Amino acid sequence: MSLLFAYSSLPPLDFSGSSTLSIKTFYELVEATLTEKGKEALSSLKRIIDIKNIFSLQTGVLFDPKGNLLEQQLRLSIAELEHLPPYILDFLEENKEPKALLENIPKLYTLFYKEEISKGGVIKKFLTFERDIQLLLFGCAGKQLGIDLEKFLNYEDLTDPIVAHLFLQKKSSSPFIFPYEYKALEEKLLKSGANPMKQYLSVATYRFDFYKGLFEENMCTFEGICAYMMCLWILEEKKMLDEKQGRKVLIELVEGENE
Repeated sequence: MSLLFAYSSLPPLDFSGSSTLSIKTFYELVEATLTEKGKEALSSLKRIIDIKNIFSLQTGVLFDPKGNLLEQQLRLSIAELEHLPPYILDFLEENKEPKALLENIPKLYTLFYKEEISKGGVIKKFLTFERDIQLLLFGCAGKQLGIDLEKFLNYEDLTDPIVAHLFLQKKSSSPFIFPYEYKALEEKLLKSGANPMKQYLSVATYRFDFYKGLFEENMCTFEGICAYMMCLWILEEKKMLDEKQGRKVLIELVEGENE
């Protein structure tokens, strides 16, 4: 099965709607088309979900099934210290206690981005983008809330342009300013105001437009496949959030009628 066949099976992407293609079906489709090198690269991107799920297991946050390992597989991997990259296993070995594990979230994310980005290619482009956004949003929120960023940036490379930018903004008394290449994201956030849902949608649309653009520019290539996957992730997360908000409104309506 070729990438061309896989592409012919992909429905159009539209942020205002939801995809008719499930993540599970997408994974099955592309797994049949990729080389071992491609599968490993895709696995590197999916590992960002695995990292999030390691902490989800400690906090009780809903497990995300989009990663490489299902919940029971991940629990076993953590308990047995196997089936995960060496840098994750070393981190888990050093932070066996739940409290230590949660306190050192920044270190594991730093290790993840450093190790996976070093592989280059599509992985480097996509994860650098995700890392930059994560750091900038953290820096922006931290400044608004008066959080000391240094504690959370202990493991970062201080010569990295985005990290250096965060420290520069920390010293400034003016509102947080995004780097030039992320001005569009800053503008979206400013328009969203203080509404958390609007802020989420601002970031989601920004990320979606970035990956959709890469998908359209790289048709029938591995990079395009990866970009499509990232768009699917965003659509699925948005769908789950919309359903959660809908249930909340319904519950409030029912409770209001029963008062």
